[in-house]
Amino acid sequence: MDEEKRAKLEAELESAEQTLRDALDFINDDRHLTSKGRASREALRRELEEIRKDTEAVRQEHRLSD
Repeated sequence: MDEEKRAKLEAELESAEQTLRDALDFINDDRHLTSKGRASREALRRELEEIRKDTEAVRQEHRLSD
């Protein structure tokens, strides 16, 4: 993967992660959530973890190719 594509992918992943974190901040108060909302929050947390792993994989790949 060339440097430009890698940088673009990493930026997109980091942007998505920040957007999802902002959403988590908003929905973190159980008083405002139904049971479906709490389940959705847990799904969002799993997605954040996958994005974190993907971002780290991109970083590792870049370090190995240097």
